[in-house]
Amino acid sequence: MTFTQAALLTSWLAIVVLTLGMAGLLRQVQQLSGVVMLRDGGAFEPPQVAGVQGLALPPSGPLSPLLPQGRPVLAVFVSPGCGSCAAVLEELSDRSAAGLAAEIVVVSSGPCDASALPSGARCVSDAMTVLDQLRVPGTPYLMHINTDRTIGDGRLAVSRADVGAFLGSAPIDSTRSTPAPSSQTMTEGF
Repeated sequence: MTFTQAALLTSWLAIVVLTLGMAGLLRQVQQLSGVVMLRDGGAFEPPQVAGVQGLALPPSGPLSPLLPQGRPVLAVFVSPGCGSCAAVLEELSDRSAAGLAAEIVVVSSGPCDASALPSGARCVSDAMTVLDQLRVPGTPYLMHINTDRTIGDGRLAVSRADVGAFLGSAPIDSTRSTPAPSSQTMTEGF
């Protein structure tokens, strides 16, 4: 094999490796954006984070601020400086003023901004441990917690429209809306 042939072969191999790397990166970006386009022009939402739906929150520990107090909880996971998070909180402010049946608990990865909170919402600040234990993939993220402490649906919400879609698909009322809980309770080492 001559030097020219070796260089040509190495160049093509590098192009193939870079193409595969770029394809993987684009796939991840599409999944994080919330909608993946299909070849036929249709779209579907990627599967949500699995593993915590149906589990019960422990009565004490770092997850205890999320425990329902008489009505279901809509947990909203946010980060400081996140524009999408601000839009989601504005939408929830409008909806809570209209009489949302769930208690809103804002869980922030940094300090809480009281001026951005929806009316009557609680805020848990500097809660990276909570985000990690609940496997929150990014912010803003919405999660429904039933009155019996079981975790319901959860999904990324990057716009005001996503909030409406989530509230329409995950009943936020005082009745149980998820499968019967397993006998498992989340533990600190989960």
